[in-house]
Amino acid sequence: MHNSGLFTLLIIDDSLLVGKRLIELIKPISSIKIIGQATTAKQGIEFCKTQKPDIVLLDVSLPDGKGLDVLLQLKKIKEETEVIILSNSAGTIVENKFNAAGANYFLDKTQDFMLLPAVIEKIVEAKSNNYL
Repeated sequence: MHNSGLFTLLIIDDSLLVGKRLIELIKPISSIKIIGQATTAKQGIEFCKTQKPDIVLLDVSLPDGKGLDVLLQLKKIKEETEVIILSNSAGTIVENKFNAAGANYFLDKTQDFMLLPAVIEKIVEAKSNNYL
């Protein structure tokens, strides 16, 4: 949780267009502070090392690495970070690999995009109860 009492969220997705759409979806959630968008695996990992976000939206495919490798690094940096995987190629095998590596949610960008605010609200509610 940020000093402001808000939960911090980082977007790791190489598409600025997707990032913009994610920000539009998340902005109305008053308990969330979006701290930035990383467009590469390296940038995302560095951002997590310095900012230690509460929630990360992570794309499966990044130009310089795999989302699965980034997820493993994120969980080493801050294990309690909630990670929501965003994928264009959802499938049981891919989803199971991410879940086994510590992903909290797995959303298909083509079908589940509009579910994101509800998922984030659920995370915020659970994390808020942990802080009481």
